[in-house]
Amino acid sequence: MSDIETLLPKEKIVKISGKKYTISKLSLAQNIKLLRLVGSLHESVREKIAKDAEGGKNDMAAILEAIAAENTGGLLRILLKSEDDFSDISLEDFSEIIAAVTEVNDFEKIFANFQRTAKNLKGIAGEIKKLLSLPSSEK
Repeated sequence: MSDIETLLPKEKIVKISGKKYTISKLSLAQNIKLLRLVGSLHESVREKIAKDAEGGKNDMAAILEAIAAENTGGLLRILLKSEDDFSDISLEDFSEIIAAVTEVNDFEKIFANFQRTAKNLKGIAGEIKKLLSLPSSEK
């Protein structure tokens, strides 16, 4: 095994409640599902904060607890590609899964690639804007 394979293994096996799960690189479909989940989490937080503000409450712990209870299972089903019930997962097991996912996926490289792409697209957009603003005879 090369040094890079040691640093970024192709897959890891975690054991949760006696059952083994294989964690591998996240697929595009898994990433899209995660983005949708994150979007719904954001919306849930906004709604709960607004609702509590109307009622004169400010119980952030209760808000976070409700959101975690509603979404932890969905997150784990995506990451573990499983329909199992994860409602009673321990914090230790949850953190083991998250650690394994981050060890298998090179998020630093993924984010750098997206930043590079966004920069390139911004440059292209500027060129297109220039072309569109030229008189018809100069295009």
